[in-house]
Amino acid sequence: NKNQALIKQLLANNTQVYVCGQSATHFKVTSELLIDGVKMSLSAMTAHAQLQQQGYTFNPF
Repeated sequence: NKNQALIKQLLANNTQVYVCGQSATHFKVTSELLIDGVKMSLSAMTAHAQLQQQGYTFNPF
């Protein structure tokens, strides 16, 4: 993963990182292949809905 260093820095600074489970399945990425600390959501839409319930907002810009 060419973004591994960045992801590890984000995780080290208490950032939550999620991967879309549907995309992961399509690309044959299993949870065992994820960087320690990265979480797999059922889908990006599910993660977005759950984060909105926690008070997070989405800014597409």
